[in-house]
Amino acid sequence: MAKVVIDGKCPYCGSAQGYMQRYVQSVTQYYGFEGEPIEASVVNHRGGTKKYCSNCERKLIIPNNQTEK
Repeated sequence: MAKVVIDGKCPYCGSAQGYMQRYVQSVTQYYGFEGEPIEASVVNHRGGTKKYCSNCERKLIIPNNQTEK
């Protein structure tokens, strides 16, 4: 069960480092015939709905008033 972030710190480890979201993506890199990169295409397939502590990687609940700052 995820815990709520209070005072901008992880309730598990106490870190104020922030949070991360995980995504499953496909990346396609295009190259010219000389080997130089031309452009890249990134497609998100799923994810980005859960938030995790950047330090201990445990699932968090972040209240709306902390994400709107």
